[in-house]
Amino acid sequence: MKLYHYCSIETFKKIMQSKTLIFSDIMKSNDSEEIISLWNKYCDYIYRTSSNSYASTSVKYFKDSQLKENIYLALCFSEKYDDLYMWKSYADGGIAIGFDLESIENWIKNIHYFNDLKQYPNKVVCAKFKNIEYYDVNKIDEYIAKKCKNIELVTDKLNDVFFEAPFTKNSFFEMEEEVRILITIFKSNENSNKLEYIPEEENPPVTIKLESNCNRNFDNVITATIPFPSKMIKSITLAPNCKLNLEDIQQILYVNDFNNNIEIKKSKVSYR
Repeated sequence: MKLYHYCSIETFKKIMQSKTLIFSDIMKSNDSEEIISLWNKYCDYIYRTSSNSYASTSVKYFKDSQLKENIYLALCFSEKYDDLYMWKSYADGGIAIGFDLESIENWIKNIHYFNDLKQYPNKVVCAKFKNIEYYDVNKIDEYIAKKCKNIELVTDKLNDVFFEAPFTKNSFFEMEEEVRILITIFKSNENSNKLEYIPEEENPPVTIKLESNCNRNFDNVITATIPFPSKMIKSITLAPNCKLNLEDIQQILYVNDFNNNIEIKKSKVSYR
């Protein structure tokens, strides 16, 4: 099975040249309700249904603490292949890189939070890899009610919301069929912003530094650039309106030392 990362030609070239992938602050993505969506729905439900007058206040406190004290770095894929919505939203004129699912799962096991013990078995894996769960905005009470079933204290479920919120989105986005890798940076832990990637080969660990970059909407977006093994890439698909041709892709693979086993093809979508 493959997962697809849709991107521009410029981003594609950077990925191939550097053999790295960039994790970015998900709170500064194209969805303005990333993470806060589930929290807000949960707060509203507790406010309307709880007999504990302090319940909604405590939920809001935990929500604000989570958003203030943590940075969520995400790398997003889609299960959708050669999809018009994805082309127009994320790679108009660009590329869809097909990554092998099993290789991704093995790769993220080698991304660790830094610790002072230099024995690899003691490293703490920091990446979570999950499908996004989409809720129907018209049935949100029913959705939240299931989450809160048999709840006695509002704090009983706060940990669930804490871990589920970064992997929960409005059903308006369900056509993306997103699968997300998430790294949480805990500001209260001085070592959680120090990441390491340990290559499968017998090479020394690579120190991953957090950086401040920008995107279309924000001038400060925290990112982490992490190496990946070239064997993870299994296919490359050109957008229907991509200005590169198949020979261009072959040359890009050649000059960046990728093998010849990567499938290269043009989109079948009739969009220009």
